[in-house]
Amino acid sequence: MKILHYLSGLPPVRTGGMIRYALDLMIKQSMIDEVCLLIPGRLSSQSAKRDRISIEADGKLERITLYHVINPLPVPMANGIKDIDWFTMPGDKRVYREFLEKLRPDVIHVHTFMGMHSAFLSAAKELGIPRVFTTHDYFGICPKTDLVDHGRICERPGKHCVDCCKYAFPEKRMVLEQSALYRLYRQQAFLTRLAQARSLKKSLNSIRSYNPEQAAALQNEQQLVSLADNNNLRTDDQAESRTTGDSDYARLLNYYRTCFGMIDAFHFNSSLSRKVYESFLGPLNGQIILNSNASVSDRRRERTVNFDCIRIGYLGGDSPYKGLHLLRQSVSKLWDEGIRNIRLIVYGNSERSPYEFCEYRDAYRPDELERVFSDMDILAVPSTWQETFGLVALEALSFGVPVIMTENVGAKDLLLNAKSVNDIGYVTTPSADSIEGVLRDISQKPGLITEMNRNILNMNFDFDFSSHVNAIHKLYEEILG
Repeated sequence: MKILHYLSGLPPVRTGGMIRYALDLMIKQSMIDEVCLLIPGRLSSQSAKRDRISIEADGKLERITLYHVINPLPVPMANGIKDIDWFTMPGDKRVYREFLEKLRPDVIHVHTFMGMHSAFLSAAKELGIPRVFTTHDYFGICPKTDLVDHGRICERPGKHCVDCCKYAFPEKRMVLEQSALYRLYRQQAFLTRLAQARSLKKSLNSIRSYNPEQAAALQNEQQLVSLADNNNLRTDDQAESRTTGDSDYARLLNYYRTCFGMIDAFHFNSSLSRKVYESFLGPLNGQIILNSNASVSDRRRERTVNFDCIRIGYLGGDSPYKGLHLLRQSVSKLWDEGIRNIRLIVYGNSERSPYEFCEYRDAYRPDELERVFSDMDILAVPSTWQETFGLVALEALSFGVPVIMTENVGAKDLLLNAKSVNDIGYVTTPSADSIEGVLRDISQKPGLITEMNRNILNMNFDFDFSSHVNAIHKLYEEILG
């Protein structure tokens, strides 16, 4: 089978759970099937030239054949969208049709609509090539990917997008992030992140001294002159003067609704993601196949809990929708009541914790997961947004660590599939009071953690990523008939 994947980019420019999953899936598939990847490439700094679309071969990544689109749509990531006209350009169907006729894939697997012209899907549909879409996030329903409106779950996409997207990247920033210059910045170990650079001209001089040939090629990119001014990299709403209104966002979401309409089968990574997608798009053909990746394996072991110091682990950022504030409030209230056998350990923050009950620890590398999970007795995933899955929960279970999560986390399916939810963890509502109730229960009966660990050890979990890859392959076969 020849499989063509579409993704928003590759490391080191694009990173995150979606990129990691897609790469793991493609590498595994390429052991048996022929796998190709199409990603958005560079954008012209001159808007008048952006209709000159082409697709170029870009070598190989292991056994994966790479292609990139010249002058694709911009990739906004989670920053939102302002220029609706640019983001709704359909693209040149002739270019995509010629590419697909030459490549002749059996199936196309789309991981995101970011950077994608609708003409790509339209050409595939005309040629009868089946299209699969994985619900990694909510882009296409929400311009910022998370369906969060001022800290609350957004129930009316398109109505408050103007305010949510006011810090969207301006045009020149997006052109830069898809340029060869930005790619070089991310590739060279001695250069810091672009956001920390004070001047692109100064950094170009550093590149010139390191690699004169590549610097000369970069110098030919006309956008370097205009991008050298840091004022052009502003992300505030003064960076672009055009006013965008609700009707514009309605047009944007309708554009993506058309794209969703050209998908033959959806890979829902949880029952929650299916529920959310269908609440906006209506009934959809597809299957629920819980997410995983190649780094997840069966490393369960028996654990000993110190009843006088129960360690609640948290792995994630401090964004309000991640729910760390709810977790802190819950532990703080218990401490105020004199219940102090609970301690919160937060990874991803190198600062000194201002809370007596909380310890901050530096970010960790993927190969340090065993150490990280050894330092906790139970993991908390207190998300307030509707997280499509939440791989960290699966990772915790793979080490034998029970999980507390809110009903807004797609990975709750892992617990709901058990004989009893509380066999291996807790599913609670996303509120400080509810989380506090769970922590109070644990503090008074810490033996519950030991029982949950024992239940995890005895459960028939299939942590083999090959099983997930086989399930995806069966989904392909179903739509191929």
